[in-house]
Amino acid sequence: MPRVITIDPGKSKCGLVIAEISEKKVYKAIILKSELLENYVRHLISAEDISQIIIGNGTTSKEIREKLYFFKKEIITFEEKNILKLGRNSELIFIPCF
Repeated sequence: MPRVITIDPGKSKCGLVIAEISEKKVYKAIILKSELLENYVRHLISAEDISQIIIGNGTTSKEIREKLYFFKKEIITFEEKNILKLGRNSELIFIPCF
């Protein structure tokens, strides 16, 4: 089943989730340095069947979208508050189900 990547972009770090929406299953939820995001996503799309990328529309979203030019499938910019919420200890609290 194709998976989606959701990104909560930030200046110094980004939240990233790999999920399969129809099964409501999260495969990975991480926080990584923003400068590592492009290479990490390149690796993911070569290893996983990724159908789309969803990017929160907040901080640095335009810059992140431009860096992901190589992804030839759908990239969606979405209201950031609905993409990813992380608690103080980085535990996953909420992922939307489309």
